[in-house]
Amino acid sequence: MKKWIEILKKRKTAMTIAAILVVFVTTYSLIMPALTMEKSTASEQAGIVLDQEAANGTDAEAATVEKDAEGVAAEDVAEASQETDKTDAPPKSEIQTEQDNAAKNVADDAQLSEDTSAVAEEDADEPSMPAQDFEIALDKEKITVSVKAEEGALPQGTEMKVEAVADEAVLDKITEEAEKEADKNTTIGEIQAVDISFWYEGQEIEPEKGVYVTISSDLIKDTEEPMIVHVNDEDSDKVASNKKGKAEVVKAMTEKQLEKKDISLEEDEIVFEADQFSVYALVYTVDFAYEVDGEMYQFSLPGGEKI
Repeated sequence: MKKWIEILKKRKTAMTIAAILVVFVTTYSLIMPALTMEKSTASEQAGIVLDQEAANGTDAEAATVEKDAEGVAAEDVAEASQETDKTDAPPKSEIQTEQDNAAKNVADDAQLSEDTSAVAEEDADEPSMPAQDFEIALDKEKITVSVKAEEGALPQGTEMKVEAVADEAVLDKITEEAEKEADKNTTIGEIQAVDISFWYEGQEIEPEKGVYVTISSDLIKDTEEPMIVHVNDEDSDKVASNKKGKAEVVKAMTEKQLEKKDISLEEDEIVFEADQFSVYALVYTVDFAYEVDGEMYQFSLPGGEKI
């Protein structure tokens, strides 16, 4: 019995050794081809994996080659497409050309409209200056002042003011200037002085160009031709420094000038043109005058026709 047990033990050991050898040989047979073949061949065989670094290098190189190939192909396609567009693109049709021209005309019209609107807005800021007529009567002084302003002279909405002047200093300036201009045989008589001004939106203004002033008074009929004297405004920008505040004689409009401007003149009226306003005076003169019993007798002619 013991003998059989020893024999079995020996057989079990031999079988174990044999099994180990079989496993070793089988494993070695499977691994050997992978160890001996090239990397490129191994990468094509299923079930064989190279080390990670080698595998990554191979994949990156393959990807680069593929990308370069795709880039060259894309460039070739783009160049070919451009050449095709240049050579095969049909010319614009007449309809398309007309549409393009119409679109351009619309754009030009829109720009013109915008420019016109801008000009209109600028013009809207400037007040209109239509032709206007003004008239104010001073009942106490028995004098009436009328002004005819042509288009472009005064803004619409302008107001005229007229006030009688009784300041002795101003009247003395007027008398002194009138005496300089009068003939030595002429006597200065009565003076009618008024301060004329124009106002727009609360500001005193001057006309942009000359206006025509008509002064009517019964005294005009009683003299051959009254003298017009203007006292320059001391604050006017239109007056030279050496003339500010000083009086000067203004010429009345002639019949030819009145006819040209279509202004009719009555026997009690006198007309002159002016573009700056302050004090204007009518100075009445006589060739001879004397006093009898407190009454003044004036003669317009040396022969002695009594007025």
